Amino acid sequence: MERQFDADYDYVNMERISNMTKDEVAREYMHLEKINSKLADRVSFLQLENDKLKQLLKDHDISYDDVLPKIRRHSGTSVSEAGDVVRKSVDEAMGDGRQ
Repeated sequence: MERQFDADYDYVNMERISNMTKDEVAREYMHLEKINSKLADRVSFLQLENDKLKQLLKDHDISYDDVLPKIRRHSGTSVSEAGDVVRKSVDEAMGDGRQ
């Protein structure tokens, strides 16, 4: 099913592109480059946030592997929500009981 979707998607895109002028293709390309740049910036931000959270775990002698299952249970959460899960684990490990 996924292969058929991919094939249909590629076909529709090829049809769309083949009906575009050179200027339209250039504009589309520039638009995609802009989106790609924004996504690359977002990935960099998320990597930095991940490094900070890992350092927080390390600073409190908490294994990343111990926290990972808790984070995965919250898949689909935002970076800050995942950070909250890590911070809660740090709090629990320190025994202060903050929520």
